[in-house]
Formats: sequence, C-alpha cells, structure tokens
Amino acid sequence: MNIECAKEAVKEIFLVEEVSDEQAARLETIIRDLSDREERVFRMHYGLDDGHPRSLLEIAQEFAVSRETIRQVLSKAIKKLRHPTRTNAVLNDPIPYEKKLVEYTLSTEIMDTDLSIRTKNCLKRAGINTVEQLLNTKIVAFYNIKNLGKRSFKEIIDFIGEHKELR
Repeated sequence: MNIECAKEAVKEIFLVEEVSDEQAARLETIIRDLSDREERVFRMHYGLDDGHPRSLLEIAQEFAVSRETIRQVLSKAIKKLRHPTRTNAVLNDPIPYEKKLVEYTLSTEIMDTDLSIRTKNCLKRAGINTVEQLLNTKIVAFYNIKNLGKRSFKEIIDFIGEHKELR
C-alpha cells in the first residue's frame, strides 16, 4: 500500500489534519470490511495500490459503468469507513481490527471471534451461533448461506482449519 496516498485518504475520510504512518497503515485493516467492489473502487480512487489516484470517470470507464454509479459506490464505502468503530480503529485503538491470538472454546459465541463482521452476521442469520456449531457444520452447508461471499467463505474455511483441534 502506498503510505502517502493512504495518509491523504485518512485525512479526507476522517477529516483530520495530521496522520501518522501507523494510522495510515491501519486503513488497510478496515478496508477489508468493504465489499469487493467497494474496496477496489476505494483503492483505485485513492491510489492505494500504485500511488496513482484515479478520477471517478477513469474508474467508471474501467468498470464500464457511469461516473454516477462509481460516485455512489465510493460514497457508500466512505460511509462504512466513517462508522465510529472503524474511525476509532484507525485514529485511536486498532486492537478490535487487528488479528490477535485468542483461545476459543466450543461454547465461544461467533460474535466473540475474530471473524469479520460480515461473516459473523451471515453465520448468525444462518443459525450458527457458537464455535461448536461452526466446526460441526458441513462445508456444503456454507454454500446455502444467503449473502455469504467468497471472502467470507474463505475466512470460515481458514477459521475451521485453524481451530479443528477443538472438535
């Protein structure tokens, strides 16, 4: 990630004047909560990957959609990033968003794990509320969970692989 572009993005999104390198680097952890399309538009607009920020029109041409559609996607992404928990994760305390080693038991609630918020919500809607239920669910069943995207599916598979000794 281009740190200078990340600093500019943090300044613009969170309306602050001074941004440390550490705060700019934390942006990487919270943009993972965006949808794939939002993340890609956000990265392109602010030049996070290559250091070359792009206009809405340039991004729209690459996606083959209107400039207004890209503006709406970017606006939605920024609104998500401005959520107080994400703002706090970038500007103050990154602990909730950094992966940390946690000892789980079978009775640990899914909402208390280090899975992304989107993944937790999908599992909760599917009636999977504990680590035990998650570990006992057959992989095929995850294909039927509504709105469970590729990234969340991969996150669940990784989680199961890391915690299979609990079974």
